[in-house]
Amino acid sequence: MSDKPAFSAPTPAPGWAPGTAPVPAPARGGAARTVGAVLAVVVLAVLALAVAGIGLLLTLSMDSCGTAGTEDVFVCGTAGMLVTIGSPIAGAVLGVLVALGGFLPLPFRHRRPILISAGYLIVLAGLGIGFLGAFGLS
Repeated sequence: MSDKPAFSAPTPAPGWAPGTAPVPAPARGGAARTVGAVLAVVVLAVLALAVAGIGLLLTLSMDSCGTAGTEDVFVCGTAGMLVTIGSPIAGAVLGVLVALGGFLPLPFRHRRPILISAGYLIVLAGLGIGFLGAFGLS
């Protein structure tokens, strides 16, 4: 029988001490980012529907067209009607399409937040132009 034990513990690597092993930080996965982006686009689509509905309600500003003194009012002309009705609807559709473009495999970083933010701005800009056509220009 020899003096050596039957089983010897492995020798630790140089510089290693118990409890010092690096623990990887939990990273936010791609699935969580995708779910957040999808939720943002769904909220944008609901906002776009509301903006399109408000755009259709802006036609109420045209009720007085044809009465005396409304000949020079912007909203009573063809271009004014087109701007008042068309810009909120076009902004809603274009904004959602731009936001959905964030899901295309484009080669630049942060494409989803940038394009979703641009979609929100386009939707709200369409509504602003519609209000400007209905009430602001004369």
